[in-house]
Amino acid sequence: MITSVAALAVSLAAVGVAAEAPRGEVVPRVQCVKDPSFSYALYLPSTYPAERRWPVVLCFAPDGRGELPAQRLRDGAERFGFIVVASNDSRNGPWAPIERAQTALWREVRERFAVDETRVYGLGFSGGARAALKMALEHPRQFAGVVSCGALMTGERPLPTKLKLAIYGMSGADDLALQEYEQYDDTLTASGATHWLEVFPDGHRWPDADRLTGALEFMDADARRRGLAPADETAVERLAAARLAAAAALEAAGSRWEARRTYRQLARVFAGGASAAAAVAAVARLDADPDVRRRAEQEESLARALAALRHPEDGENFKLAWGWLGRQAAAGTPLAGRARHARTSVPDQMARLAIEGARAGNPRGADLLIEPLLTIDLDQPIVAYNLACALAVRGRTREALATLGRAVELGFADAEGMAGDADLASLRGKPEYEALLARLRAPR
Repeated sequence: MITSVAALAVSLAAVGVAAEAPRGEVVPRVQCVKDPSFSYALYLPSTYPAERRWPVVLCFAPDGRGELPAQRLRDGAERFGFIVVASNDSRNGPWAPIERAQTALWREVRERFAVDETRVYGLGFSGGARAALKMALEHPRQFAGVVSCGALMTGERPLPTKLKLAIYGMSGADDLALQEYEQYDDTLTASGATHWLEVFPDGHRWPDADRLTGALEFMDADARRRGLAPADETAVERLAAARLAAAAALEAAGSRWEARRTYRQLARVFAGGASAAAAVAAVARLDADPDVRRRAEQEESLARALAALRHPEDGENFKLAWGWLGRQAAAGTPLAGRARHARTSVPDQMARLAIEGARAGNPRGADLLIEPLLTIDLDQPIVAYNLACALAVRGRTREALATLGRAVELGFADAEGMAGDADLASLRGKPEYEALLARLRAPR
């Protein structure tokens, strides 16, 4: 007798295609029939298959934990009738292993389940969001949309000029990814893509189950509007009215900037309906609001600062932008969370790229990234540590030791990670390095 979900997953793998997965519950691990080295978490709605084809959501987590998105999508998938297949193998990192996991999943889904191949959706968080969009762009005839959480672009190529996908972006208000969505708003509109951005309180994290249910509801309504599912104007207008009410609640609570964003999207996505007409009037009203205008100016200043950080070769503007972000982070303004995120993520990325450049025999490129980092007040231990690694790989021993010491002062505490880090090999045996390592290993 099968007494646990884990045991059930093993039985599904053992008997292959003939196995009947349970309906209405998440199975954390099902092995691909043709390539059992790959697996996924699975959710089948309680009424599957009912002699019809079903839309499917292919999910990609940044850490290979497919069960997390499958669990959070379960209620929405049951309500709106989606199969959920969430990779246990795709994770942040190089594209090659991600592509292998996607190939195995794509074959599995099409051969094993009653899938509507005009309604395939991608969903992911952080690097998983980039993986979802990449897969959708590679299969334009099958993919109808992407739910992109905490990241958008793949970094490989620009969006096509014509895009039939529906893009549902989701970002924390304090997540720097919010800038990426805002940056590509005009591009998505020009491409013809239906797109929506849902912003929630917090930083860089998975959206909760209720918000993911809202994303599936949006995709269901979009499919009905595009003729990919039976038309239901009542359902579409009901969704628009609910979003209009949410915008009105934001405005009433004093969150006028956030309300304006929702009104603008309503006017664009649901054009022609009663809710859209009300949204157009609300946008005109809020555009004249002094607080909204001030917030728009703040957002433009943030965009300029972030642009300056993307050009570290201009050292003076880099330092000015860094200082401005620090003041925003300390002031507790609506920009504070994104300013803090930028002051962590941008220098950390620069340090990591400098390490890669130094390893690849590009010392000049590495130094172009290192130099501006030496002129600013790094306040995150992992950033200082990675900069120390970059300096060590470049052979800049004195600066590497000083920066490593700064990382320890800021709270870096992984003694064994530091002891085994190949990037710090040139520092081993140096008295300063050994003293730092002994300090980390000392009983606390």
